[in-house]
Amino acid sequence: MNVSTSPSAALHRTIHAITASCLVAAAACPGNAGAFTPNDNADILNFCPSDDLQRIIAKRTGSGGMKFAFNAIERADGGEPTNVDSYQVKVTSLPKLPNTAQPATPEALFNYLRSHLAELIDQTNSQFGPYDGAVDKPIWNQADPTGALMLFDILNKFGSVRSKDKSSRIERALVVVSDIKRSADRYYWRFSTIGADDTWKPDFSAYGDHPVSGTREFGLYKSGTAWVAYTRGADRATGGVIDHWNRDEIFKGADDLWKSFQTRFARFVNANGGAAAALPAERQEPQWKDLVKDGVVKLSCNWRKDAVKP
Repeated sequence: MNVSTSPSAALHRTIHAITASCLVAAAACPGNAGAFTPNDNADILNFCPSDDLQRIIAKRTGSGGMKFAFNAIERADGGEPTNVDSYQVKVTSLPKLPNTAQPATPEALFNYLRSHLAELIDQTNSQFGPYDGAVDKPIWNQADPTGALMLFDILNKFGSVRSKDKSSRIERALVVVSDIKRSADRYYWRFSTIGADDTWKPDFSAYGDHPVSGTREFGLYKSGTAWVAYTRGADRATGGVIDHWNRDEIFKGADDLWKSFQTRFARFVNANGGAAAALPAERQEPQWKDLVKDGVVKLSCNWRKDAVKP
């Protein structure tokens, strides 16, 4: 199920113009503050899940026969603003992982990032784990976790729901591992957003649409003698009244979450014999129609009808 995805030609030109030693599409390289543009995330903006993965999602059912489908970025209905972002941590000295005597290899650090993601984000913002522990946890723990259905429980820290008798949860945001890559200079996996045909419940325990539609990548790439851990994404508010009117709050909550990843990952590296520092977060909010007009978006996914939300 491993999906092979190559950066776009435009992205190759961007990378070459910055530095030949920066071998990844993870936005601008360290030391090039202000150089980030939507073109740096063009491969994510144009990412399409494989047909095999679409079949898996279309056939899968959850509790009570619940069905799942992708929330595709080109079908989002929450407005034109499109979030493109990059959050990076420069690692100049690799840490020792727990119970090890030597500094980690880059691949071991990447594996640690993936297996400990729940601890590397602000858990007062969102809590992360498998959708179904019996099914998805074993897949998530494999070397190739493609197809694992994962869940971000987004907590009500922004005051959107004021009733004291309601859950502290405000959204249940499903994603699926849609790609993974390992090479000598770059490691990454991708999450694509998933919606479910669940019915809204007053305690916010339902699995509905993901609040945003798109793809997010987590990874590690080589930059000169250093390594850079990062997450970067491209998404739009999915739609409906709540997503449309709370779009700014949705984007702000995500921005806070990924900045917390930077802080916690750098803290982990520094506390375990390495050296790391968070780089300035980079984020833009172009209009979807402008991305299409300018040729940044050339997306033409061959969607299965039963695998994508209309």
